[in-house]
Amino acid sequence: MGRAEYEEEVRGWLDLQMVRGRYSSTFMRQLAEMMEQRSGHVFLIYNEIASLEGADHARPTGTKDAQPLAGVLSGLMHKHYFQPGSILKNIQNFMSSHRCEALIKKAQTRVDVPDEQKINYLLHTASISGLERRSQSRKLTGEWIVYKRHDNANYYLTLGSHANTDVILERVLACRSEFPELRLPR
Repeated sequence: MGRAEYEEEVRGWLDLQMVRGRYSSTFMRQLAEMMEQRSGHVFLIYNEIASLEGADHARPTGTKDAQPLAGVLSGLMHKHYFQPGSILKNIQNFMSSHRCEALIKKAQTRVDVPDEQKINYLLHTASISGLERRSQSRKLTGEWIVYKRHDNANYYLTLGSHANTDVILERVLACRSEFPELRLPR
């Protein structure tokens, strides 16, 4: 399968998620590249989009609610999407929370778990339970879907992460010709 076929497949899947939204060619190409290189799970992203669109087939995602971006990306929104590569960060976030302190105390006092197994119990509980708890409370974090709201529609512009604000801005500005109706940063 070549790049054109991946792009066509991604367009088909994106079109299935759209209720009122639109997407940039940059956004579509990023997903096609992710699919072609098998560098991420695009269906998790499609489900986030379906959720943002209010599509009937959207399933709960467990990720944080969409939030406005600040600084040079002010006026844009971002929605986290979960990927397997985000597991460690989510466990770290859980471990640094006050809930983890209670979990450690509980593990220390469990009489049904032998002392030599308590660390294994704690690690298992912190990782598995931590991910489950973050998902149930819709606190999973990950990379970003960057979009703009305009006339009751979402315009999906690019994928990004916390660390690449300049790259996100560059890609967003490249969308101006596709969506001249949007007031984009700068």
